[in-house]
Order: sequence, then structure tokens, then C-alpha cells
Amino acid sequence: MFIIIAEVLLFIAFLLLYRLMFYLSRAKSRVISSWMNAIWVPLFALLSFTYVITAIGVSPWRAHFAPVLALLHELGLDDIKTIKKQDLELFSSAAKMFSGAVYTFLMSWLSVTVLRKFENDFNHSDVTRTSEYQSAMEVCFLFLRALVYLIATFVLMQTLDLRHLANSLFATGAVGALLVSFAARDSLSNIFGGVMILLDRPFKVGDYISSPDRNIEGTVERIGWRVTIVRTPAKRSKYIPNCLFTTVSIENLSRMSNRRINFNVGVRYEDLKKVATICRDIEALFDGVDFIDKRCGNFCTFNSLGDFSVNLYINLYTKPQSFREYNKSIEYILHEVVRIVRANHADFPFPTTTLDNSALVKQLKRRISD
Repeated sequence: MFIIIAEVLLFIAFLLLYRLMFYLSRAKSRVISSWMNAIWVPLFALLSFTYVITAIGVSPWRAHFAPVLALLHELGLDDIKTIKKQDLELFSSAAKMFSGAVYTFLMSWLSVTVLRKFENDFNHSDVTRTSEYQSAMEVCFLFLRALVYLIATFVLMQTLDLRHLANSLFATGAVGALLVSFAARDSLSNIFGGVMILLDRPFKVGDYISSPDRNIEGTVERIGWRVTIVRTPAKRSKYIPNCLFTTVSIENLSRMSNRRINFNVGVRYEDLKKVATICRDIEALFDGVDFIDKRCGNFCTFNSLGDFSVNLYINLYTKPQSFREYNKSIEYILHEVVRIVRANHADFPFPTTTLDNSALVKQLKRRISD
């Protein structure tokens, strides 16, 4: 009678806990409902298994097999009954090992789910954080998940009576670590490179990077433990080992404060007196263009004397722009420079060669006329 009452009370407690979980999953508080929906499956599995194990454990293991033993006695199978009684102890031990293993699995599942929920809330919060703090938290979440898996593995070894295996793993750990490090040194260096990327944050997913040392250019799509995926301008996926980023220099074009436009313009030697006016007009142009950053050193100056032209050097900085906007800005500046040069009645030279030997010039003219 006591066993029946206890099991009924357990069932009522299970129903009350289930109703509480159901109510919390639909609570008006967004925080409570989101958390309960995130951990609903592992928590319900843990609660259900706890109820089953507790309900069975209210009565001794032998009580659940009493009808079977009574039936064997009625049939006169006492020898089988004796054997079965001996097997009950073994079955009880195996059942305890099984329940412990399942509990370990469910608890680790719930722990990892809680960590993932924390990480998801952290990544999608509106709080402004520094890149260093963001990187440190990502590494922290990775470490905590790895710690949960490691603890669960060793608890399972203890629960399933695999102590000898655990001791063997520890005893051969030094030799195994040496062999693994030698055989997988490239993989380990890639993992180390991935950790350095997460800690130093030279770039993140979505950044446009390039390397002057290697043929690397494109948008970062994914940063993994072993490789980083970059989408090249040709729209091809390039898989780059993380260890490469520890030995080459990387330019993060997405973090440019300004884009630079600089080029040379040549005018004719007969327009030399107009060069100063042309330079002033071009610099005045910079002040009236919206996409040019007025805080930077924008200038146009008489730079050098070429073989057949007077060279002007133009240097300016635009505000942060996309690659398309940057090239459109170059096009606009070039058109305006051409307009200013011609507005000052100057022009651009063609490649020419002057012969100073008058006798040779007359001889060439005579032969051409003939």
C-alpha cells in the first residue's frame, strides 16, 4: 500500500513540474519564455528519466520480479528460480550503471544547451563591446563546452567501471601526446592559428582582407578551427589553413578609415605658366565634393618634369566607401580634372620627340617631300 501511495505522489509531482515548465515556456516575460523554450527538450528528458528511475526505486529491485519468481515456483522450476535470483544482483548492478550513464548524458546535454543559450544571448545583445572582449568571450564559451565534454567522458568511464581504461589513458598520455603531436603537427598548428585569430581578431566574418605576401584576397565567410573560408572576387571559395595567418601579413580593407586616390596628370610644356592656376582650381574642387574627407591632407602639386609633359601629382582621401563607390569616385575626379585643365586653355600632351639638329631636320624634310 505504501508503495502505491508513493508512486502516486511521484506521478503527481511529475505532472506539477511538467505544468510548471509548460507555464514558464508561455510566460509573458520574454527572458523566461526564451530560456524555457531553449532548454525544454533536455530538461523534460531529464525530468522524465528521473521520474522513471525514482518510481522504480521506491520498491526494491526484487519486488518487480516477484510475480515472475512466484510463477516459477508454481511451475516447479526451482532450479531456474535459483538461477534467476542470482542474476537479479547482476541485473541490479547493470541497471545502476545504465541509469548513471544516462544521467551523465542528460546532464551534459542540459549543460551544453545552457551554455549555447548564454552564448546566443551574448552574441545577439545590443550592448556595444570591444573586439578584444568579444574574442575573449568566444574562447571562454568554447573552453566551457570542451570542459563539459571532458568531465562527462571521465564520469562515464567511472560509471561504466572503466577505471582501468582511464588509468591506461593517463599512463600512456605522454607517449600518445608525443606521437599525436608529431603526426598531427600541421593540424595542431592550424588549431593554434585559429585560436590566435579568435584572440587577436585581425579580421572577422564579413571583412574584406588581402595579403601582399600570398595570393589571398576576398571576403571572410567562416573562421573554423582548422581553416578559414574566403570568398574571392571571382566568387570562388578559398580554404586557407589557419597556420598561414601566423606567418603572413594581412590587410583588413574593411577597417580602412579612408580610401586613397592618387595619380599623376601631365600637361604640355607650353602650358607651364598655367600649372599653378590648375593646381589651385583642382584643390578648390576638393572642398566642394561630399565624398572627400576634408580632414585629410588633400592636395594637388607640381611634381616633376617629364620627357614631354609637366607632371602634376594629385592626392586625396575619400570617406569610407564600398569598392564600387570608390571606383565611381575615381571616375568623377578624373572627369573634373580634365574639365579644369581645358577650362584653363591647357591640354594633355602626346608622346613627342624633338630633334635639335637643324641640318638633320632639313634632310629628313627633303626626303619626305621627295
